[in-house]
Amino acid sequence: LRGTARDTREQATQQGLRLDQAAAVWHVLTSSRTVEVITGPAGTGKTRVLAASASAWNGPVFGTATSQNATNELRAAGVEVAANTTQLLADLDRIPPGSLILADEGSMISMPHLAALVDHASRNGCKLVLAGDQEQLAAVEGGGAMTLLADRLGYVQLAEPVRFTATWERAASLRLRQGDATALDEYDQHGRITGAPPDHAMD
Repeated sequence: LRGTARDTREQATQQGLRLDQAAAVWHVLTSSRTVEVITGPAGTGKTRVLAASASAWNGPVFGTATSQNATNELRAAGVEVAANTTQLLADLDRIPPGSLILADEGSMISMPHLAALVDHASRNGCKLVLAGDQEQLAAVEGGGAMTLLADRLGYVQLAEPVRFTATWERAASLRLRQGDATALDEYDQHGRITGAPPDHAMD
């Protein structure tokens, strides 16, 4: 870590992070645990927090996500070395001791893959930061590992969705995440349900 905990907070806020995002960066990088978990609904800036963590880390940084699209998003956000999880696991030996491993879309990482990442981090003095939303898609293979880690270790929560430009969509996305199907009415009223007649699409 570059400098003190105070330096870390200042670096985070200078990058234009919200207070909860800056607090998340400070927490995950200054804790003594091998694994830290960041959770939050879509649009709360989890990938941005990972990128800010990468810039504050004084050592090698490796980013990963299950999907190639999410891996590309990590690179675009500023995590220079990133590979999808299958590729990263095939070449774990290239991650040296003291590295920061950033895993985005953590809820989609399978149990065996996450276990391998945790094991490597533990044996080599690395820090693993897992970011995701356990209310979103789970792993195609055996999943639930992120939820288990969050329950056991605790987690940092990002709560405010800011990616959406429309205020109604921020609230509707949170209702939809909680399983409230009436939120679909708002999407329909704003012309967001396309590709089929609205009644069929909502069914």
